[in-house]
Amino acid sequence: MLTRHRRLAVTLFAAAPLLLAGCSDSIGNGSGVVGTYNLTVFAGENIPANFFIDNFTNVDVFSGSLVLREDRSFTESTSVRFNEAGQPSITDLLVTIGTYSTDGSNIILNVPAQSGFPATSLQGTIRRGVITYIQGFDTYEYRRQ
Repeated sequence: MLTRHRRLAVTLFAAAPLLLAGCSDSIGNGSGVVGTYNLTVFAGENIPANFFIDNFTNVDVFSGSLVLREDRSFTESTSVRFNEAGQPSITDLLVTIGTYSTDGSNIILNVPAQSGFPATSLQGTIRRGVITYIQGFDTYEYRRQ
């Protein structure tokens, strides 16, 4: 059942585990972006947020973080709770790992295939300590701690 919920969340939020967060300045080699960023906007909604999947299922998104490291690796973690009618709620931490690159105020997060999902790449911007990207019609945002 947990696997079903994980797949449901990833499907619902598409690349949510790939959220971008940012910094500004000239970031050249990327060292200016190293650090921890807190999730503030998920799929266009301020955190905490609640998303309905259907009449019987919804997902609460409580918090998240994106950690960008000096070696150009990143870890994105999102705390969620799956609520399905007639079932106990399940709280989980969705984690995505990958690498990133920067070019000026642009950032690219590269995620290898993991948990049954194909490899993907997301592009965003880094300005004044905020990383933002748009996936489909939804906005995702992280703010530097």
